[in-house]
Amino acid sequence: MLLTTVDPVEVGRGHYTHIKELVEGLERRGVAVTMLFGYMGNPQIHCTGGFIDTGARLIRGDRLEYKIKDFINQYLAICNINSYVRRFGKDYHLIYGRDWILGTLGNRFDAPKISEFNGVTSHLRTYKHVGILDRIYLTLLKNREKRAVRDSSLVLCVSESIRNHLGQAICPGHEHKMRVIDNGVNLDYFQFDTSKFSADRVKICFIGSFSYWHGIEYIVPVLEPILKNHKAVDLVFIGSGPNLDMVRTGLKDHYASGRVRFTGRIPIEEAAKKLSACHVGFSPHKPGVLGAPLKIREYCAGGLALVVSGISGTEFIKKNDLGIVVAPGDIRGFQRAFECLLKDRVGLMEKGRNARRYAEHHLSWHNSVEKVYDACKEMLKSS
Repeated sequence: MLLTTVDPVEVGRGHYTHIKELVEGLERRGVAVTMLFGYMGNPQIHCTGGFIDTGARLIRGDRLEYKIKDFINQYLAICNINSYVRRFGKDYHLIYGRDWILGTLGNRFDAPKISEFNGVTSHLRTYKHVGILDRIYLTLLKNREKRAVRDSSLVLCVSESIRNHLGQAICPGHEHKMRVIDNGVNLDYFQFDTSKFSADRVKICFIGSFSYWHGIEYIVPVLEPILKNHKAVDLVFIGSGPNLDMVRTGLKDHYASGRVRFTGRIPIEEAAKKLSACHVGFSPHKPGVLGAPLKIREYCAGGLALVVSGISGTEFIKKNDLGIVVAPGDIRGFQRAFECLLKDRVGLMEKGRNARRYAEHHLSWHNSVEKVYDACKEMLKSS
């Protein structure tokens, strides 16, 4: 089986992790993958067919000059993708695209197409200031998402909420071709050691690409009072992104004490090691976010108790006693959740153990990739 996977832009940490695990998991099952990807630098991803850089270099910011540059770079990346697929698409049995990207290809190719929606980009509203360029961009996104659903043989969604939104708001009438396959995590990266709970200090972790929809503006108002009131608490921030400076500036008074640490963008294996040494994972997503946030699954794999926004798809956390779910944007609610966990170290440890156990039984990448592989085989048979 030959497959080319295409990705539209330079991606965040979670997005990159997802692609790496998916591609390498398919390769281990005998699928020869060629990647058309927009990731800056040398991605540590093994694929038989090689890595083809589409040249996407996004800045992601609210200033008009950034938006114009991103708009042009994304357009050029799409042109490169279309050019490659026009020339070599016939050599592949399947074309597998992320999010809206296959909506730019049309029906010019005979190979079956699978679109995977890890999020609904138009729903995220990354650009907060809606000017004329934003409106054009959002209109194009919605049209691309609609065409991607319409022109694909199969649409894979990482959550039920994404499936519902695509079927109701983006492209009604195509629900029959949509299938939900949850996000997963590579458990081999995360070494869970219960001895960390006997330490005197408690580490709170945030991992991510510091994007708008992650609720970055809540981090400082929530966590600075926790630092002031609890001298045995440290903060660990893993990753980098457009809103990182907002957090750095807000917590600068605590640098001298060494209680706030920023790792920047680091390899997955190193990130997993640092995350696993922490006790509580924070996921303050903004209201209305669709999907299955990878950071929540990584916190579970590392055995961290959770404090998360109650967006769709987080119901399993409360049901399985993995942590505390708070209404999105409720700063006082987040603070009360941390206070509750810090006062009950035994309960904190139990929630961490429950989280790791849940990850082992329900969140393994092995299971997710196996379902994607079966979907690929199904497409080949039906074609």
